[in-house]
Formats: sequence, structure tokens, C-alpha cells
Amino acid sequence: HVMDAAGKILFLQRSLDVVTCPGTWSILGEHSNAGEDAIETVVRGVEEELGFVALNFDDSEFRGAWTANFHPRNKMEDTLRVTVQNMTEFPMYYIRHYGPRMDNRIDRQLTYLWMVHFPKRHEQIKWNLDHEVVNHKWMSFDDVEQWLSDDAKKDTKIYTSAGGVKDDG
Repeated sequence: HVMDAAGKILFLQRSLDVVTCPGTWSILGEHSNAGEDAIETVVRGVEEELGFVALNFDDSEFRGAWTANFHPRNKMEDTLRVTVQNMTEFPMYYIRHYGPRMDNRIDRQLTYLWMVHFPKRHEQIKWNLDHEVVNHKWMSFDDVEQWLSDDAKKDTKIYTSAGGVKDDG
């Protein structure tokens, strides 16, 4: 997840035009490319999703947290010293059934959780969100807890395929 200096967490709403999790809200996430290690995936994800490029990062001494200079594309004068920390020692297994609306597609992946901590408040940073993002919001932990609690109370339509696979979204 991405956190600013005030402790607020960035949530991104995905476009309806993407294949993976269309229209959903989530924290920053990225699939690894073949041959790419977890740290390279985080660095690429921050660049692709947020528009910040890492300069001269060295993960050879990586032991759970590291810092690197990140700058917005073509704005070297706005370089920030960002802390990146692995929040999980081992990857978590993630599975999502998309149901009949997505031809019963199933995503399976191993996922590490990372915190990318920016040293300024989000209002002080110029973000360059990519085309897969249609909306975003910054929330405190208390706001996130309330948001999830409210969301859990909503009546959600459950889609059931002919084969009995249920899909809530």
C-alpha cells in the first residue's frame, strides 16, 4: 500500500475497461513479469501506477525495508526519498473467481504486501495515475475501518453461474 506523511493510505478504483478486477477499489498492486524479483515489481508498480521513477536503488543489502529516491517522470527537481518496506515475510495466496460476467475467469497469485511511504502529505505531491485508474482517495486507518464496515452491510447481488459458481462482483 502507499502511505503519505500523515499516515493516510491510497486507494485506487480500477477502470471498467481492465480485465483484472474491473471497477473495484484496492491498494496499489502489480503482477510480476517473468524473471522479475519482488523489489523490481514494486519499483515498476510505483512507476506505472503513480508515475514515480526510482533512481539508483540498490536492493543488494535488502533486509525488509529500504529507501530510494523517486521522482515524478521528467521532474527531477521534485525527487523524494521514499521508504519501501515488505510487510509480509512470506507471500499470501490470492484467489478471485470472476463469475459468469467474466466467463468464469479465475485469478490465482502469490502476493507480498509492501508499504511505500512518501515523506510528504499527499496534497503536496503531484501524482500521475495511469489509465487503469478512474478514481482515487486517501483514507486514515479509522476511515478505512468505517468504509469496510459500511461496505459489509450493503445488500450485494450474488450472481450464480449454471455450474453453481457464485460471484459477488
